Amino acid sequence: MFLDPQPPSGPGAALVVRDDSFGLSCWSGAPAPMAHAHRHDDIEVNVVAAGELVYLVGGRDLVVRAGESATFWATVPHQLVAAAAGTRSHWLTVPLSLLLTWPLPAAARDRLLSARPLVGAGGPAEEQLEGWSHDLGAGGEVAEIAVLEVQARLRRLVVGARDTQPGAGPVREVSGHDPRGAAMAAWIQAHCAEPIGPADVAATVHLHPHHAMGLFKASCGLTMTSFLAQCRVARAQQLLLATDLAVTEVGLRSGFGSSSRFHEVFSRAVGTSPGRYRRGVTR
Repeated sequence: MFLDPQPPSGPGAALVVRDDSFGLSCWSGAPAPMAHAHRHDDIEVNVVAAGELVYLVGGRDLVVRAGESATFWATVPHQLVAAAAGTRSHWLTVPLSLLLTWPLPAAARDRLLSARPLVGAGGPAEEQLEGWSHDLGAGGEVAEIAVLEVQARLRRLVVGARDTQPGAGPVREVSGHDPRGAAMAAWIQAHCAEPIGPADVAATVHLHPHHAMGLFKASCGLTMTSFLAQCRVARAQQLLLATDLAVTEVGLRSGFGSSSRFHEVFSRAVGTSPGRYRRGVTR
């Protein structure tokens, strides 16, 4: 059972697949499918100039078509699994620690920190992203102006976007991924705060637990235990920032069976304790 993910031990052991913050960055290019899901503590904006992208967000597919943008808090496990031939995209990342210093309306911040990606028409043009990239690297007043422009563009994207719910509806097969793996990931995402085990997950796709765990790893690129930990840590991050719940209560509501386990798993995944995380990004 994995009612609580056990931190691994030994040389090279890693609890979750994650990247450090990308910082305030923007770039353009031809996207390539990712080998496994990841997470990072930034707001991520994906703008599709041509073609089509398919993401798995919380185990469900999210399609972003030409002329659309998808904006989401990247602490939710996500993976680019397919890109149509000739697709060209632009990306923008804003560190959470920076975002929370901006005078955003409460409603806009709440939408950005929800588990639902925001999809809307349009987004920053390639020329604008190139200008931001140059100005941010130059520093000084031009960098300050670029930050203000990014802030304004992000607010506009939030106002014009629609909420999505990747966890709703049937899972379809994308890029050769077995849909049962995605279905299990979606179920884990939805039930991560509950005391679940491999047998519970396997039952959702009518497989033996051992078969289900192997299929999940092959389909999603990481173990059920690691994915569950990602989901629980992401939920804890949301509760730490969006509520005044005590840290111990946040751990319990995120699916951790004890305060000590919560601190251990969270600290390994995020690099700091839950309390310091809350103080560090909200001060």
